[in-house]
Amino acid sequence: MAYEVPGSLSPSKVASFTDCALAFRFSVIDRLPEPPSVAATKGTLVHAALEQLFVLPPAERTPAGALLPPSEQRPGVPVELDTLARGTLGPDGAPGHVHTAAAVNRLLTEVVDEHILVLTVDRVAKRNAFTPKMMGELAEALTRLDEDPDLFVGVLTFAGDHTTAGLEMPLFFGADADGPRAASDATVDAFGLRRRLSKPLVTAVQGITFTVGIEIALAGDIVVAASDARFCQLEPKRGLAPLGGATVRYVQRAGWGNAMYHLLRADEFGAAEAYRIGLVQEVVEPGEQVERAIALARDMLQCSPPALAHTIANARLALEEGEPAAIAAIPAMAAAVQATEDFKEGIASFAERRPAQFKGR
Repeated sequence: MAYEVPGSLSPSKVASFTDCALAFRFSVIDRLPEPPSVAATKGTLVHAALEQLFVLPPAERTPAGALLPPSEQRPGVPVELDTLARGTLGPDGAPGHVHTAAAVNRLLTEVVDEHILVLTVDRVAKRNAFTPKMMGELAEALTRLDEDPDLFVGVLTFAGDHTTAGLEMPLFFGADADGPRAASDATVDAFGLRRRLSKPLVTAVQGITFTVGIEIALAGDIVVAASDARFCQLEPKRGLAPLGGATVRYVQRAGWGNAMYHLLRADEFGAAEAYRIGLVQEVVEPGEQVERAIALARDMLQCSPPALAHTIANARLALEEGEPAAIAAIPAMAAAVQATEDFKEGIASFAERRPAQFKGR
């Protein structure tokens, strides 16, 4: 027995996907009942159809696009719709559980070339939507990077075809929310709104890069985007203002006009536009973004870690307190870097015409 795929979506308003898919997603797919009744199974089909629309470009978000059979789906479009349409039966002939892959919810870390910490957000089954637990794990990993003297540079990556769909909204704002978390400087804030990472961070993004994905990337220093990256700061379409620093970072990176052009419309834009306005620094072919981000981190290993940290700190001072404050801090910065072992090594390597071997001290 198979359940007939509905000819139309209910609730519908599929046209809203042409603006920003995620703005409609949360009201439909959150907290589906299990095990499903016949009615709930039809609702699950709607869920799957919406998921399929979610990964299509805006021009292809149509009812017909949602109901494509697997043989006609675009590469990367999930096949759950066909699986759910077939359904499963229990012993009494009633619909049984709909089996889906278990969602992996973790943050992976790996040290590359002894001094580069690569962090990978891995919740592919949910397009890396962040939970409170994942945010805590990211903060802990960034704190490790900040405090470990043998780690010089960080690279933040995301598993799968997409950076992140944003927050798992019910876990932050709904009835199942874990409750407010007190601000703390004990760990590095992934958004850079409280304690900031003092070391360089390169972020690689691809596919869907919505809301917190943009804000976390912009809290770092350099962003490498795959050419298929899609950006959207959609909070205003959910009744929210951007709460993770977008109102600050967009203006810093893109200027007032470009920032307001996107923030006030909550529109979706691609990697080329993100590069044009300065949100990303390089655009590469899909699948090359992580390798390129690590290559940039390797470039930084040729520099003194204390020198890079002081460079970041003084540049931030200029942004936050103005040019006079940054200029006034230069003598103290000069004294600090010239007191390091790395400074002595840098001078020696220059005199001896050899590559410097910096130790981060």
